[in-house]
Amino acid sequence: RAQADRQGVLERSRLGDEDAMTQVLEEALSAIDWLRETEVSFEFGDGGHAAYLDVDLPEIEDMPTEEATPAARGLRLNIRARSEAQRQREYARHVHAVAFRTIGTVFARLPSIQSVVFSGYSQRPDRATGRVVDEYLLGATVARAHWAQIDFSNLAQLDVIAAFDRFTTRRKM
Repeated sequence: RAQADRQGVLERSRLGDEDAMTQVLEEALSAIDWLRETEVSFEFGDGGHAAYLDVDLPEIEDMPTEEATPAARGLRLNIRARSEAQRQREYARHVHAVAFRTIGTVFARLPSIQSVVFSGYSQRPDRATGRVVDEYLLGATVARAHWAQIDFSNLAQLDVIAAFDRFTTRRKM
């Protein structure tokens, strides 16, 4: 009975039933083991053909400040501080990877979706007020047709930041 119910939900989501799509996407997103705390909210539009994602990204302060490497000799670790530029590059790569994974999950699990609008934000102090506010760092609109051009069998060669240059993308990092 549970298997038949599950199959029914999947079939309804494939056909664009937004309640079933919500159930399927919530399940898929909750199964992702994020490296840093990442919260995703979403809604559907255009008759179940568009998904709008709002993602609370981790802060840059969550990125490691030190790096450990094995010593050339012995069973020791060498620990050195990471530069601010290196942390910023790693943060940009991480944020783009979160967007890539989230968008990919939507397209993989919901075949009726033809476009995804991703908006990623983080909490930052406002220089004018000193209050912590949500600041949008990355936004992208991705059509399924453009997404399908990615060679998923060769992801090791993919530069996740460069991949977003192919989509309509706004960055404020």
